[in-house]
Amino acid sequence: MRALFLLPLLVHAFGATAQLDDATRRDSVLRMTASRPVAHQLKRTWDFGGVHFSNRFAGARLNEVERVNDTAFVCTIAPENRPVNGSPWYAFAVRADEPRWISVTLRYTDFFHRYHPKISLFEGEWHDLPDSLLHGPDTLPHAHPGQTGDTILLHEWVRMDLWVDTLSLTVAAQQVIDVARDQRWWMRLEAGGLTGREAAPVEGTPYELWAWHAGEGPNGLLLLGRQHPPEVTGALALRQFMLRLLEDDELATRFRTRWRVTVIPLMNPTGVDGGHWRHNGGGVDINRDWWLMQQPETRAASTILERNLGGRNYLIDFHSTWKDILYPQDSTANDTITPGWLDRFDALLGTPTPRRQVPFFAPITSLHWAQAHGIPA
Repeated sequence: MRALFLLPLLVHAFGATAQLDDATRRDSVLRMTASRPVAHQLKRTWDFGGVHFSNRFAGARLNEVERVNDTAFVCTIAPENRPVNGSPWYAFAVRADEPRWISVTLRYTDFFHRYHPKISLFEGEWHDLPDSLLHGPDTLPHAHPGQTGDTILLHEWVRMDLWVDTLSLTVAAQQVIDVARDQRWWMRLEAGGLTGREAAPVEGTPYELWAWHAGEGPNGLLLLGRQHPPEVTGALALRQFMLRLLEDDELATRFRTRWRVTVIPLMNPTGVDGGHWRHNGGGVDINRDWWLMQQPETRAASTILERNLGGRNYLIDFHSTWKDILYPQDSTANDTITPGWLDRFDALLGTPTPRRQVPFFAPITSLHWAQAHGIPA
């Protein structure tokens, strides 16, 4: 029997402790992961005299802009559909005919302001907006429960002071890495050790899931990323992890003789390019669809993963959370990797990273891919 280990890293977990019979669970998940309508934002440019806003690029999210006066504007940010996780992604471009300061208020139809603004004038160069240029309301912020037992304070809106000129300034919740940018980055690694690019079509869309490989060992290391569009930091962590595996030092070389790596770095192309807060083009959180696989992304990923199982397997699913946290599944007698690896992880960081075990009412996350092979994880 193939041995399969699973460690979903940094997963936004959806748990419930209620015990439900199989038929009730299946019916609940069928409804949860069935495609539903998505409100596609109208791609357009807003022209206000000498100031121009735009959402005409992949990954943009800007639903409406109102002018208060010649230098003050309000941007409305809305999700792709509801209900939705509180991950209020925004991304837009702004420029002016003449250099000037403007104020831009971000207002959300759902949830609160979460992501500190990032700004970019040139491709690939991103910077945090200085704190001195970001303002919130005078009222007390909303207290939101964090994943590590703490409380996160969130404002309903924020106002940014922006210096704009004829160059287009991109403002976003995280740096914008759309599908094309991501694929170009990974293709550049094909000259440095990534091999065997393969693709599986995302049915009903113009997209494919792309996967790459490294190493020729008998065991399979399976890496997933970007199930949720705003979780860019998880995608960046996956990139660095892969770069380390491709190094030419003795440790990485020995690793690749024992393991064959398969990486699907961008699981949700329709959601990423659509500027979605959470869901795919079918309006569904695909990390709730690994049991019944009603969505094309999970079916495509399963096709790739099934082809690349080794004698012994391990899967890491990269996400982003409010603060650093690990969601290892319950250890099993077969799992000789996770406990020691995480202990060394803590030792290198100098501070233990919080861990959390989450019960699920049904096997709906990427954990199910392990369970479907009869392997405890």
